[in-house]
Amino acid sequence: MLATAAACGDGVTIPGRAAGYYRLVSVNGQPLPYVSPPSVGLAYLQIWRGDLVLRSNGTFRHGLGGNVGFGFVVDGTYRVSNGELELSDSPLGVAVSAQLSGDSLRVIHFGPADNDLIFTYRRAQLAPSTFPGNRYRLRAINGRTAEPLVAYDTTIGEHRSVAYVNYDTLEFSDAVFFRRHRAESEVGYTNGQATLVGSSEWTTWGAYESRPGSVVLFHYSPPPLIPIRDSLAVASDTLVRRTALITGIHEERYTRP
Repeated sequence: MLATAAACGDGVTIPGRAAGYYRLVSVNGQPLPYVSPPSVGLAYLQIWRGDLVLRSNGTFRHGLGGNVGFGFVVDGTYRVSNGELELSDSPLGVAVSAQLSGDSLRVIHFGPADNDLIFTYRRAQLAPSTFPGNRYRLRAINGRTAEPLVAYDTTIGEHRSVAYVNYDTLEFSDAVFFRRHRAESEVGYTNGQATLVGSSEWTTWGAYESRPGSVVLFHYSPPPLIPIRDSLAVASDTLVRRTALITGIHEERYTRP
């Protein structure tokens, strides 16, 4: 996900100065969203978001949103030596270097056919959280609370279709990242006989931003039919998603376990 860049400065930078939240602001000098030119060799590579948290204990978390090979987060450790910031990606065992200058962080990602991508991050302030807790579970859909939760129940002629949400959880970390894990199934009934139509389970990562009375989720790589931007209202210790459908408002409520 990240690759080598030139060393920075001559002085020694202590980890405390490097720690903080950095937001991706440009790729190859182009503000986000970045769309690659045809000469890069990838058909319309898109990068719409990047987030990097350098924790004061020497660990980091990095997330990148785009349409090719992204959509997840990487955890690892980092250190500062002789003015160079080195990040060690624990799952892959890859050490990369970055140039840290003031509030800016410059990283080079080696692209195809020697077409490198220069990622520029800038230190940013995080808004205070508007909701308590860091883990929520879907507990109600349109007022229905019996599990598995019924997403919809439709009958057309002699055929009945019922969609269930087996579980859906939201976990928040570092005042920046979220992880959503959801499992669904659908059962069809014909002449009273039930058959499993299908089932799916997926996990998606992204970044979130606290707003007055709401929290906005920005998926790094959303599953089908899930928008990149997803807004939930904050009501005490409950997160509420309301989606306008042809059949009316679809409401999902998450509460802390």
